[in-house]
Amino acid sequence: MYRHVLRIPTVIAWFAAVILAVTPAVWASAPSSEFQYLRDVTVKVGGGSGVKIQADYVLTAQHVVEGFNFIRVDKKYDGRVVYQDANRDLALLYVDGLNCPCIDVIEKRPAVDTPVIAVGFPMFDSLGVQFLTEGRFMGVIDNIFEPVVHGKYAHSAPIYFGNSGGGLYVKDALRNTWMLLGVNILSFGYDVPAQHLAGAVGNEEIRKFLINYWMQGK
Repeated sequence: MYRHVLRIPTVIAWFAAVILAVTPAVWASAPSSEFQYLRDVTVKVGGGSGVKIQADYVLTAQHVVEGFNFIRVDKKYDGRVVYQDANRDLALLYVDGLNCPCIDVIEKRPAVDTPVIAVGFPMFDSLGVQFLTEGRFMGVIDNIFEPVVHGKYAHSAPIYFGNSGGGLYVKDALRNTWMLLGVNILSFGYDVPAQHLAGAVGNEEIRKFLINYWMQGK
């Protein structure tokens, strides 16, 4: 199980300061139509976030749904947990009638320093709004996880409590479209935004997770 590393009073104070003094280079509070697609595929799952990857199916972090068979999605749908993998920290929900677009998982890992976008619902319900943040892909960070599970990525897009399960997106140059690169699961250090480091389950592990589920004949 993976959790955000934080100190609550410090985070709340720092996050409030960010909201008041946000810069367009980090936070996109008024995204273009290009970014709106990423907002549309990102949904609220309980106290976290999720990504719609197929009709009626939402991908999220396992620790977001841990202990639940059903969980609220976008505060009005009932999501049923149909598959989960604690080692990968991934879970799949079936959400009947969820009316939003889907996104594909990218096939190849991008080069280090490629721009990425994180979208989610930070700070649980205390903010109640969706945020989009920008950063860079920083490579594989398997060695910081215990137990070690291959395929975890580091990036510099700021994420917080409530972002867990939300998408990390990258633009596919060949298709000229945004695709899912990872599912955000944790963040390190909030006091110095310029040194922000976050972790996501990468596209390779997501693909393996989904293949395992579909092979069960579900």
